Parts: sequence; C-alpha cells; structure tokens
Amino acid sequence: MSRPAQALLAAIALMNLAACSEESPPVPPLLAFATRSIVAPALERLDLSIGAPTPIPTSTEEIRDLAGNLILFLNTAGPAMSDAAFDDAKSQGDSLLPVFAGILSGSSHSTDEKRAAARLMAAVGTPAAANYLLGQLESNRDESIRAVCAWKLGDMGYDFVIPGLIRRLKYEKAQSVTPWLALSLSKLDNFAGVAYLVTVADWEGPASGSAAQLQSIADSVSVADGYTLNNIWLSGDLDGKLPQSARSERYEREVWRLIDHLQDFQLRGVDDSRFVLSSLGKTAVPILSQALHDESSYVRSHVAQVLLRMGGRGQFAGPDLVAGLADEILAPYAAEALGAVQYPAAESALLRCTAASYDSGLRVAAVRGLKRLGLDSSAPTLRGLLAEPDFPELAQAAAEALVTCGFGNEVAGRLLLIAQGAAQSGLDPDTSLWALRWWAADRSAGGEETARTLVEAYDAFAPPPGIPPTTQEDRERREARLALFDAALPELLKSDG
Repeated sequence: MSRPAQALLAAIALMNLAACSEESPPVPPLLAFATRSIVAPALERLDLSIGAPTPIPTSTEEIRDLAGNLILFLNTAGPAMSDAAFDDAKSQGDSLLPVFAGILSGSSHSTDEKRAAARLMAAVGTPAAANYLLGQLESNRDESIRAVCAWKLGDMGYDFVIPGLIRRLKYEKAQSVTPWLALSLSKLDNFAGVAYLVTVADWEGPASGSAAQLQSIADSVSVADGYTLNNIWLSGDLDGKLPQSARSERYEREVWRLIDHLQDFQLRGVDDSRFVLSSLGKTAVPILSQALHDESSYVRSHVAQVLLRMGGRGQFAGPDLVAGLADEILAPYAAEALGAVQYPAAESALLRCTAASYDSGLRVAAVRGLKRLGLDSSAPTLRGLLAEPDFPELAQAAAEALVTCGFGNEVAGRLLLIAQGAAQSGLDPDTSLWALRWWAADRSAGGEETARTLVEAYDAFAPPPGIPPTTQEDRERREARLALFDAALPELLKSDG
C-alpha cells in the first residue's frame, strides 16, 4: 500500500475514533477497502424469499366472456355499481389479466373499453396485476390509457412499482400523463415527479389541473406549496420533513436489479438505472451503501455517481463513501459524492486527499467535494491550492470552492479571469460562472441591490425550460453573462471595501 493510502486510512481511523461517544466501543482502524460479491447474493436471497410467480392459467372462453361482461357492466351500470365489477374482478384473481392485457394492446376495442380494462386490472389487486399495468404504462401508445395505468398504480399501494413509474417520467412526452405519474409516486412516498409537475403547471398556468394537483400533493404532506416541496426533495430533505415508508422485499429486489444493470454493456440501460436510482428516497440508501463494496468496479463507481445525484438524501452513505477513498477506482467518485450528500465528517479526509502526493484526478474531486460541503474551515488548504501554476484545473476548483465556503470576495476577480480565458486554457467556463452567480446571489440575499440586479439579469439569459439550446445559443449566453460580471464586478468589490 502506498504512503498516501496509508496516511488516508490512518486519518479515517482517527476521524472515526473521534466521533465515538464514551459509551460506544472504539471503531477499529480501517485496514483496507475490501470488496466482495454483493449484488448477486442479494438478488439470490430475495428471489428465494419472494419465490417464483404463480403461473397464470391459459384464458378459457368462460374467462374471456366474463372479462367482456365486466367491462360492459363497468361502462354502463354507473359509478354507484362499479364496486360490484371490481369485486368480481378481484375474486377471479390473475386469470383475467391476460384477457385485459390483450384488450389494452389490441385495436378492436374502444378507448372506453380499454380504460375499463385497465381499472379492472388494477382491481385484481395482485403483484402480477401491478406488473401488467407497468407493462402497459411502458408500451401502450394511447396516452389516455397510460394516464389510467399511472393513476391506478398509485392506488394499488405496491412500492415495487416506484422504479417503473420513475423510469416512465424520463420518457413520457404527454402532459396529460405526467401529473398522474407524480401523484402516484407521491402516494408511495416518493416525490421525484414533483419537479416534472412543476414544469407542466408552469406551462399550463396557475388555474390548470396540473397546478391543482401540485398543490394537492403538497397539502398531503403538510408543505406550503409544490415549489417548496420540490425544493425540499431536491435538497435532500435533511430535516426529515417528508414521509418515508418502510419498503418491501419486492421493492428491495427492484433496487438491486437496477444496481445489477449498472454493469450492463448497453449504455442506455446503465443510464436509465442511474436515473431511477438517483430519484429514489432515503430508504434505498442503505442498499446503495452496501453496493459500494461490490467487487465490480462498474457497480462501485456508478453507485457513487448515483449518490452524488441524490444529494442530501444519500447522507446515510457517508461512512461508506469515506471508506471508498481508499479504493483507487472508487476514490474520485466517492470524494465528490461526499460533498453532494452533505457529510461534513468527511472534511478532514477530503482535505488530506488534496495533497500533491495523491492522484491528480482524486485531488480535483476532493476539492469539488469540499466545494459542495462549503465549510469555512476548508479555506486555508484551498488557498494554498490556488498557487499551483502547473495545475490550472485544481486552482480553478479551489477558487470555486472558496466561494461556497464563504470567501468569494477574495477570488471573484480570479474566477472572472478564468472564465474569460477558458477557451485558451481548456477549462470549463460555466463552473466558474456558476460560482460567480452563487457569490452574487449570496450577496443579494444580504440586501445588496447591485448583486440582486446582477442575478436577475444573469438568470434572464437562461434558455426556456425543456428546450435544449444550440451550441451558438450557449456561446452567446455565456458571453452575455461574462459581460454582466465584467461590468458589475468593480462596483461589487468596491462596495465590499
């Protein structure tokens, strides 16, 4: 083991010992980052515990007739009699599912008949019925049918459908379906759909049904409005304001399946899995923490990226991410994730990883982790990194980190020069622009009028939501924002005294 690795492990051990109370036994030193097969045994255990699905018998003519009669009854008898149709469907169990699925995917039935088939499928109420509805949600071309499927999946109460609902959020184009995806997820204590519903409500206006649905979801968890709810979810719900129900073994198995797909050859499957996993709630984090120790380097690195995207919801994984700093492959991913999950106990380990004796990629990642933590105690080390002329990427990251640590006035001018010369230096100007905007917003929050005006003008150049800008539009927006800071910076620094 190299000296830097030994030093890091010793620091981690000391940090763990310092965190222990007098009543707790001392934490033994971390000798190595051990990996083993984690994902495969977990899936085997859950498959054995849940058991194989019961085979669904071939539909008989009697079952097909019954399905048709139930659909006819549901569409003609009126709402007061609908429970009778649902009770009959439930009593027949899974035998009706293939018939309803055939009706939903066929072309010889009306939309009303298909909607009734979806509602009756949900009334069957079994895990198999939920899986059939998920299949229709994914494949049915009729958006009105997808909307019914999304709606009923939330009413069924099965938590293992959460990943499927989230995945559909990524690909759903119909504004009539998205609100139902968001509503059903919220019924299952997942609020990943709220951001999508916010966008739809903004498009449709405050008097729209989407806006009403957004407010309804917020009311259900005693939050003032949907925008506040979205902010709480995206910032990690560190105060535990949102409900998080205990999860079933079926849910756990779906999470492990997604983790298993992180090592797929097809990149789309990997990207889908990362998207869904990073949109899960805190109850998935213990599973992700275990997966950080899997023998597959693909699993370890992708899981760390998932935790980074989760933000504060991933805070529980902090100790395992700190341990991952000793793994050559995982270390840079873990370093940045530690800041994103807001795990302040990692500060000393991250500061150590900025030393010149460590790999350059890990050094930059550690600084980015410190940037996300934003602790003023990191400033002395970050200031020292500004003076490395042969490592401009590290100096840029350190300057940006000093902003979030509360010392933006010291480096604002440097960051503007970095952003202006990024094309020649090969650095990313947008990260420095983001840091400058953060600094201005912080001063605006303190009541500074010049900073407030600057932030408003900066934000006005943002592209319309949901419309990807062209390369030319990106360039023009960046140049306009640089011009704003170039004009305002002297006055801001002067007012700082």
